[in-house]
Amino acid sequence: MGSLLHGITGIGVTLVTTGSLASMYPLQHAIILTIFPSFALNLMTWLIGGERSVWGNFTYYLKHYWLLALMSLLGSLVGVKLLMWVDSNYILLLLAVVIAFYVTSNALGKKIILTTTTPVLIVTGLIAGIVGGSTNAMSSILLMYLIGSTNDKKHYRQGG
Repeated sequence: MGSLLHGITGIGVTLVTTGSLASMYPLQHAIILTIFPSFALNLMTWLIGGERSVWGNFTYYLKHYWLLALMSLLGSLVGVKLLMWVDSNYILLLLAVVIAFYVTSNALGKKIILTTTTPVLIVTGLIAGIVGGSTNAMSSILLMYLIGSTNDKKHYRQGG
């Protein structure tokens, strides 16, 4: 189901898989079980996707979104700490809210328009990192930001 959702929307594997596994295992274990498949999928997308070379993709996104990546990394560290400190039921509730928000906004056709200013990059990166570090659902927030920050939707489907 996660792969089908990923094929249709570009995300879904980590959201669906983590949510499903968390119903059978503790959330920490569910996240660990999805780390390597998620990494492999992201690596394949990066290596294959887009019209640029692998190095061209890397340098393009690093040049344009280095601050978003840095803030996501810092937020991920906070999210992992939350996963260790906070009762996992609250974090599962956060995961449910992220999934519900994403599905509802897509179903209603809501356009989220964000600017590419430094404060927006910082806040979005931190939020995505915290959610990603604690629930493994960072990609939905980053994808919503990247699509919402430009009118050129083709730009992201073709790898930049």
